[in-house]
Amino acid sequence: MVGNIIKKICLPVVLAVMVAFLLSGCAVEYEVKLEAEPEDAGTVTGSGTYSKGETVTIKAEAEQGYTFDRWKVKGTDLEHSDKETELKVEEDKELVAEFSRKTPTINLECDIEEDALTGGGTFEYGETVEVEAKEIEGYRFKKWLEDDEVVSEDKTYQFSAVENRTLSAVRELETAVREVGYDLEGLILKEDLKGYLLPIRENGK
Repeated sequence: MVGNIIKKICLPVVLAVMVAFLLSGCAVEYEVKLEAEPEDAGTVTGSGTYSKGETVTIKAEAEQGYTFDRWKVKGTDLEHSDKETELKVEEDKELVAEFSRKTPTINLECDIEEDALTGGGTFEYGETVEVEAKEIEGYRFKKWLEDDEVVSEDKTYQFSAVENRTLSAVRELETAVREVGYDLEGLILKEDLKGYLLPIRENGK
């Protein structure tokens, strides 16, 4: 009789201990879902099922013509600005990698009358850009420079807008525009646009 009572008391306790032991060996898992927006603007890696407390690295890579903006956690205002970041998994998560279309800016500069340069501005990625250095009286166009490198020697320069660029128009002063007479040594005197007299020999030297 007493043995039956002990069995009735102990059996549930033993079962409870066994269940607790078995459950303690089962790790709690959560799912991390990732997506790109717009869908074709980039790729995302790091989706999967992870154990509670595990740290996962998620990464976003932009396709050509796009730039990564941020990670947005669905259902919250939480944002991550790094395209590669780490998350500690404590619950199911859905994250969206937000991308935007590149809009390259073309800046034009010149020491002489920047208003005589046309074609700069902001463009859609891949759009054809045509910049031009207009004529300025008394000056001759020489070249377009970018980071001190010559990119064109034509006044009109065309290219595709794929990145931000700053182009510098280089001009030089025209000289020896008219003859004004001879000096005592018989050299031809020519006057440049600033009024300076230039002695020139008959053969032009």
